[in-house]
Amino acid sequence: MWRAVAVMAVMVVGEGAAWRDGRPRMVVNYMAGEQGDLRAFLGNQTHSDHFKLLRQDGGSLLIGARNVVYNLSLPGLEENVEQRVEWNSRERDTELCLVKGKSEDECQNYVRVLARVGEEELLVCGTNSYNPRCRNYARSNATGAYQVTREFSGKGYCPYDPRHNSTSIFAGGELYSGTVSDFSGTDALVIKQQIRTEQYNLKHLNGPDFVNSVEDEDYVYMFFREEAVEAMNCGKSVYSRVARVCKNDQGGPHTFRNKWTTFLKTRLNCSVSGNYPFYFDEVQSMSNVVATTDGDMVFGIFNTPDNSIPGSAVCSFRMSDIRESFAGAFKAQSHQNANWLPLDEREVPEHRPGACSNNSRHLDEEHLNFLKENMLMDAAVPSSIHLPHYIKTSPHERLTAIAVDPAVATAGGETADILFVGTTRGRVLKLAAHRGQTHLVEELQIFPLHVAVSNLLVARGEGEQARLVVLSDHEVKSVPVARCSSPGLNTCADCVALQDPHCAWDIRAGLCAPHLSSPADASALLQNLPDGFHPGCGGSAPHPGLVAGAGEAGRPADTLVQHEYYPVARTAAPAGQYTARTLSLACASSALLALLLGFLSGFCFLRRCGVGRRDNMNCGHAYLEAQMLERQATKAMVEGGVYEPPYTTAAALASPSHHLSTTKNNLLIHQPVVSKDTMKTNLTVTNTGGTLGKCKKVYL
Repeated sequence: MWRAVAVMAVMVVGEGAAWRDGRPRMVVNYMAGEQGDLRAFLGNQTHSDHFKLLRQDGGSLLIGARNVVYNLSLPGLEENVEQRVEWNSRERDTELCLVKGKSEDECQNYVRVLARVGEEELLVCGTNSYNPRCRNYARSNATGAYQVTREFSGKGYCPYDPRHNSTSIFAGGELYSGTVSDFSGTDALVIKQQIRTEQYNLKHLNGPDFVNSVEDEDYVYMFFREEAVEAMNCGKSVYSRVARVCKNDQGGPHTFRNKWTTFLKTRLNCSVSGNYPFYFDEVQSMSNVVATTDGDMVFGIFNTPDNSIPGSAVCSFRMSDIRESFAGAFKAQSHQNANWLPLDEREVPEHRPGACSNNSRHLDEEHLNFLKENMLMDAAVPSSIHLPHYIKTSPHERLTAIAVDPAVATAGGETADILFVGTTRGRVLKLAAHRGQTHLVEELQIFPLHVAVSNLLVARGEGEQARLVVLSDHEVKSVPVARCSSPGLNTCADCVALQDPHCAWDIRAGLCAPHLSSPADASALLQNLPDGFHPGCGGSAPHPGLVAGAGEAGRPADTLVQHEYYPVARTAAPAGQYTARTLSLACASSALLALLLGFLSGFCFLRRCGVGRRDNMNCGHAYLEAQMLERQATKAMVEGGVYEPPYTTAAALASPSHHLSTTKNNLLIHQPVVSKDTMKTNLTVTNTGGTLGKCKKVYL
């Protein structure tokens, strides 16, 4: 117990010494009207539209919704009604959907897939009352409206349920989709022109949830999470994956005609390293490929399982590391109950499986049979800095979506990556990644606390400054990417302490302004991202937890706990309540005091009732035995007999008469009654009647 208390005390003291607390530099509550530059689009307010951001088309946003595709102009989010695409489910599809037990809201056409296949032509796919359909639309030169030119089945390309996690990308003139192809949602697939992953083969796909898809020159990549087949022998686990197929894959010969010949997948490793790494295994969102100073990268949101320690993390991955993982060793299983181990290179076909070929129809059977059972790579893709950029631990809030504004120029000529992260409580966190460190710049309350952020986009219109587009299931909002002119940034110290790459203090104008649009040169702009303090402002360095902007008064903000390369979000105690450190110290002190009181009580008891003390007959078990013997002796004297104790006591050992009798033992014996005269003269026992006299039973 002493050791446990000591460990707990060390943990409390160590936590206070090793971690530095901080707060978001600025908290803005748009729900309270603290900032006026907010644009919103509500859509149909009578029901949930299940908004999905399909694409940015120049100065417009195409939003998939219930029975419609909205065309919203930037930056005001006004709808271009003449370019709206309306598409209702056929009556017979709706009736059949209701017969199958779905609700009226589910038996609608929710548009989930949209691609521009030509200069004036769109490919649109919707759920169509759990009977997916696709259409080609062409814009009319006369009216400017879109008209249907073709309609066909969308099974395998569009999900049945609008809430299902699916992805699609139009690359190389073809549509690639990751979704399900049946009503029950069990037949998951990656498909292109009827070329798909093998049906019901858990080694290919095992209950995936797709989050995004990207492309490079030769390949299409899809990001998803699934149940890990390599961990089945150790229980159920969900891993984050990235899969890859070649753009010129046309399927194999014969029985492999409609199957991928280049499908490979590998694990994404977002974890806190150590002897026992802590993994964030479930990818929730993934950005598109962005160009940073460290090369092409993707940023993602990763969560822990629901029945685990609640936490979310932001990790980034280099595309070069992803390609290196696909070029490494395969992971294979020799038999059903064997462990998954790296496959010997001698067992790999000469033509590298998964690599692009000039004509996949001419691949040999050895190559295709190998890929049927071996498509998992051994080495996981590490995060770019081998740690998460940001970690948030909260039982009430998770991270949901991410958007990146890469390589934003700073006033000093460097660059920083701006990350916008949505949460389940309607908030957007703005992070700045610079020199391997990530700072929590500000927190924006965009939606009510019960509304989750479902999607984010950094949109740039023609001749307009960038704006952040935020989506929920039933609302679209846009806000500026920076709030340099907020009321709380009136001084140089506050402006620099914000640590926002977009903002700098203009010495000549005497205000905090976006430095990219400032006419002043770099020498007149003060900014310091690593420390948040510039000597040109004068005065002492501000407190690291300074809230520099206009925030919600009295509201507890998430504190920034930073250790080495990544900040960890924790919850600060509201005013009038104890902090976690104070409560831990109180518990440790109470435990120490309880142990001390217990020790003193035990010591006093042993001092009073110790075995070696002469007065030990006054307490405990010995006291009870003495009382019993005293009652038996009193009873014998009243009856006129002679009482002998049933066993030798310490008092009997000390008396002279102890040496007169040595026949007591643990056996039951018959002993004749001896007269007092006989005992005095040490005579032998006589029997006048030929038999033993009265006997007594003695236990020793």
